[in-house]
Amino acid sequence: MGLSSLDDYTDQFDLFGVHARLHETKQQRVSRYKSGLTKKLQEATALQPAFCLAEIVQLAKHASLLHVQYRPPVTPPTTTAPTNPTVTVPRTFVLGNCYGCGKLGHQKRGCPAFAKEVGLVVDGMRDNVIATVQRVLQDEHKEETVMHTTVLRDFGMGSTWTARCVMDSVRESKLFDEFIWVEVGTKHFNRSKILMQILDQLTLVSTTEKNNKNETESEELLKTKIFEFLEDKKYLLILDDINLFFLNDLEVLGVPFPRKQKKTSKVIITGSEYHIDNRGANRVLSLNKGLPLDDAWYLFCEKAKMYFSSPDLCFLAEKLVKDCTRGPLEVILLAGALGNIKGGNFNPTMIAEQLAKIIKLRNTYNYRKVAYEMLPSKALKDCFLYCTHYIEHDYINVKGLITSWIIEGFIDGVSCLEKASDEGCSILKELVDRYLLSTSKENHLMMHGSLRDRQHYIFDKGTDVILAYPELFSEAVKIRLVDWDPKSGYSESPDLPMPSTLLLYGNGGCLPGAFPDSLFQEMQDLKVIAILNAGIKSLPSSFSQVKELRILVLRGCGSLEKLNHIEGLQKLEVLCISGTSTLTELPDNLFKHMPNLKTLVLSLTEIESLPSSLSSLCKLEFLILRGCSKLNMLPRLEELSSLIVLDISDCKALKEIQKWILWTEV
Repeated sequence: MGLSSLDDYTDQFDLFGVHARLHETKQQRVSRYKSGLTKKLQEATALQPAFCLAEIVQLAKHASLLHVQYRPPVTPPTTTAPTNPTVTVPRTFVLGNCYGCGKLGHQKRGCPAFAKEVGLVVDGMRDNVIATVQRVLQDEHKEETVMHTTVLRDFGMGSTWTARCVMDSVRESKLFDEFIWVEVGTKHFNRSKILMQILDQLTLVSTTEKNNKNETESEELLKTKIFEFLEDKKYLLILDDINLFFLNDLEVLGVPFPRKQKKTSKVIITGSEYHIDNRGANRVLSLNKGLPLDDAWYLFCEKAKMYFSSPDLCFLAEKLVKDCTRGPLEVILLAGALGNIKGGNFNPTMIAEQLAKIIKLRNTYNYRKVAYEMLPSKALKDCFLYCTHYIEHDYINVKGLITSWIIEGFIDGVSCLEKASDEGCSILKELVDRYLLSTSKENHLMMHGSLRDRQHYIFDKGTDVILAYPELFSEAVKIRLVDWDPKSGYSESPDLPMPSTLLLYGNGGCLPGAFPDSLFQEMQDLKVIAILNAGIKSLPSSFSQVKELRILVLRGCGSLEKLNHIEGLQKLEVLCISGTSTLTELPDNLFKHMPNLKTLVLSLTEIESLPSSLSSLCKLEFLILRGCSKLNMLPRLEELSSLIVLDISDCKALKEIQKWILWTEV
């Protein structure tokens, strides 16, 4: 950063922007501001969603304040928790030995010595931390009222797992009147969602239902209700996976501060040690170290669903586990990477080849990249990368996710919508089996926060361009998937809310030959329209009435001859036309009234030139002309000040690239 304070840097940043007169998007401005921060502040704000300069400045100030106030954690006294006698045998980890007792003849799962070990967790992982937490929870002294568990300096070290074990153990002990688990995720205090989680677990009726007051007033009522309910109760509150936390954040949730209660309630917080305000915490515990080798081996075997009885296989698998950092998430993902072995085929040669490949990749890449590279197809990789765009969403809606995959073109080459959906379900199952996604509540999935950073998987700018962001598909009830039948057509059910997304699937690029002119008359609030593999030659006249449309995808419509009735769609942000050999030209004024267009895809079409109105698209970021074999020239595009990616691969007729392209940062 090079300046005396964050405020100085922010002032200089603003001053430079004024003098340079930069033409950049909000996201580009946020990225430029982040790049000038110190390394610690860059790390602290890396996973925080910020959509404008004001938000990233505020996040940086919060993180800066925490770094100033941060005191190194005090190591808790090394007193041992009372446990039943356990068997302790010197362990020599040779091939074929049990990792529970070191003896030959059985696996750790069936080890009689291991079965006698008494701990809070079945497989013994994280025993010491959990035992320490339990002692604190049982302590009734006034000074022991708030406890922060500072964990996970690196993601995947098992803090959530540990906290859940603590919660399960304490529930059985009946130490508390109320137990509250809050999944904060990667967001910094989405107050509404956290309040609703607390209300649900306390079985309180939501006061937001049928409430005509504004959202702020509703939250105040919720806080009051929570406070009054917990004021005279002894509670255990676990806030899992927090990025930024201050002690006064409890007041924001309506949770009475434990030290002001007559009863000794407890609060456990899991998160990064640099992002949590530890003042007042009576215990700061760390899970930064990996699992013990025997526990890592047991976990690897369990998740891989094989026990490597062959000495050669055991040698390779053991080497893989020994050489990794042995964080729980790493062990699980490396085991999931063996998912290339299908159908119960436990051929030793095939398994050995897969293990050797994983070891070789692990010598070069981090474990996330290894799990990604072991995905056997481009479709799987594309579908997984799309999931990483769910940064702000706790849950991934299954119907919305499969719909987005179809619209993006990741699931292609199928004859009907039903087969496309089936293929999507197969891909989902594969990603879940490899532990890259996990099942959550009904019809929803989750992705671990540390897997969402696309920089782990891709290194080239602009190679992961997507058409539609996940928030457009969050409400399954507003998504319509239609296999078009010319005889029955399409009619909207009066029992369902009006759709926001419509996917029309044709028949091999031949049927239907045309849509009724009135098709879109009653669907004027549509935000996403995708027409795939239809035989239409043009769009119906009612299309011009869909004024709220943001994304239009026309793919595989092999008979499409002209693009009409879309010139006035001023809110359109994405226009994708691909796979039509009959579209040879575009109206010259096509883009004149599309000021918000950010992505334009004209791949695999027969157009020879681009319309002059293209120069009016000052917000255009992605221009994809891949495979336009007859495109013979590009217009001057200097006015496209926001352009990030220009893809002209396989444009065989394009003989000359203007010099300005080499000068710009496209």
